[in-house]
Amino acid sequence: MKNQKYTVNYIKRQAKTLKKDRGISHTDALEMLSKDHGYSNWQHCVKSLTQEPRKVVIVNNVTSIHYLKRTVEKFIPGDEAWISWDGKKAVPVKVIEVDGPYYSFKIEAPQNKAGNEHYLRLDEVRSTPELACINCVTS
Repeated sequence: MKNQKYTVNYIKRQAKTLKKDRGISHTDALEMLSKDHGYSNWQHCVKSLTQEPRKVVIVNNVTSIHYLKRTVEKFIPGDEAWISWDGKKAVPVKVIEVDGPYYSFKIEAPQNKAGNEHYLRLDEVRSTPELACINCVTS
C-alpha cells in the first residue's frame, strides 16, 4: 500500500476513526495503520513521510582508491547508502538485500532513475557521498 503517498495528517485522521470504530488506543491505531501502509511502525511512517528526498551530490577533490585497498561497510535492508558510477557524482540508494558478496539496492535519485534496482559488490556501497566517490564502481 506504500506506493501511494499519504500525509501524516491523513493517517492521523484515519487513526481517529479506527480508534472509535474498534475501541483501541490512538497509539495502537497509528501503529496498525503504519504497518498497513508498509512501514515498520509509526515513527518510521512519520520519518518517511516528512523527510526531504535525498538528491544526487557532486563531490570534488577526491581520488578513487584501488579496489584491493577497500574495506566493506555493513548495511542491512532498509539502510540508506550511496554509490558512485564515475567517482564524481554520488547517487542515493536504499539497500534492499544483502546476498553473499553483493548489496541489492534501489536508486532514490535522479527522478528518472528512482526505483531502479541494481546490485554491486559490498565494497562499492558506502555511507557518505564522499566515500562512495572514493570507492566508486569498478567494472
